[in-house]
Amino acid sequence: MGDGTPEMQARRPGPFHKPHCTGTARHEDRIGKVARDPLLSVKAFWDIGVRDATAIWIVQYVGREIRALDYYEAVRQPLAAHLEWLRTKGYGGAECFLPQDASHEDAVTAIRFTTSAPPASTSRRCQTRAKARP
Repeated sequence: MGDGTPEMQARRPGPFHKPHCTGTARHEDRIGKVARDPLLSVKAFWDIGVRDATAIWIVQYVGREIRALDYYEAVRQPLAAHLEWLRTKGYGGAECFLPQDASHEDAVTAIRFTTSAPPASTSRRCQTRAKARP
């Protein structure tokens, strides 16, 4: 049984289930445009791509809501490119939440995310104001 069989496709999450999930959320008015609240902190949640894309979700917590403000994805770009995107979009002061693989080397430059964007605490938080080394 390979990846292309119907049995495997039915068990695979992602695009197969996406239309149902987003359709339900749209019907319940949970998807729409939200503005950034300048009084609230911005958080950046990272998925570091070593052999695939690096993704960053920009969110704000407003009461019990999680408001997704922006999303970034890039393949095989150096850490500096990701940090520059944060700065140019106005998220330079965002509190970053890095995954456990943040101590791995960047796929392009061999720089470690945790040394170039030093964590503010053991929970792998960082400030994006740190400049990546060339």
